[in-house]
Amino acid sequence: MKTGSVDFNKNMKTIIRNFLNVLKRFRMATVLNLAGLSVAFAAFIVIMMQVSYERNYDRGYATSERLYRVTFNNKGDFAFVLPRAFVEAVIQSSPHIEAGTLLNSFVGKIYFTTNEHEKKKGFVESVVPVHADMTRVFGFQILEGSGNCLHEPGKIAIPESMAKKMFGENSAVGQTLHAEERIWTVSHSDFTIGAVYIDFPANSQLNNSIYMAIDPEVDRQNWRSSNYF
Repeated sequence: MKTGSVDFNKNMKTIIRNFLNVLKRFRMATVLNLAGLSVAFAAFIVIMMQVSYERNYDRGYATSERLYRVTFNNKGDFAFVLPRAFVEAVIQSSPHIEAGTLLNSFVGKIYFTTNEHEKKKGFVESVVPVHADMTRVFGFQILEGSGNCLHEPGKIAIPESMAKKMFGENSAVGQTLHAEERIWTVSHSDFTIGAVYIDFPANSQLNNSIYMAIDPEVDRQNWRSSNYF
C-alpha cells in the first residue's frame, strides 16, 4: 500500500511538471484553447437553458397532464377566442370533464387603491376575470387563504409577489382593494383578497395577475361575440 502511494504521488508530480512545461512553451495556444472551451461551455449552458425553458413550457401547473384547450378550426373564425355560450356548452358537454374555466384576457391593467393602516396607496395591476373554478383547473398552489375563494362574491386571488409589494410581510388575506376603473365583465369595484398563490414561472401562459370571478350572466347566452379563452 505504501509503495503504491509513493508511485502515485510521483506520477502526479510528473504529470503536473509536464503540464506546466507545455503551458510555458505554448502559452498562446493554451490561452486560445482555454478561451475556446470557455465560450463553447457558456454557449452550451445558454442553449440548454433555452431548451429547458421550451420543454417545460406550461408544465408548471399541478394539473398540466390533464389540461385541454378548446379552439375553433373553421376558416374565418378566431382560433382561440371563443363566445362564452360556446365555452359553457363545451364544459357541460361531457361527464368526463372534471372542471372547466374561461379567461377574459382583454381587461388589461387596472388602477387599484388600498387603505392599509388608514394610508391610501395605489397600484396598477393586470386583471383576469375567470370562472370560479380557475384555481382548481390549473391547480393553483395556495400560500394562504382558500383556493375556492372565487366562488364567494367579491373575493379575488393574487400572486405572492403582488401581496408582498402591496402589504409587505403582513398577511394579504382579508385586505381590500378598490378598483378606480370599471372592470369589463365584472360588476364589483370593491374586492377582498381571499387567496395568495405562488407565482407562475415565466415559461407559462398564465400571468401573475389578479384573478376574479366573471359575472355569472355576462355573455352567457352570447354565441356571436368571441371574447374568451
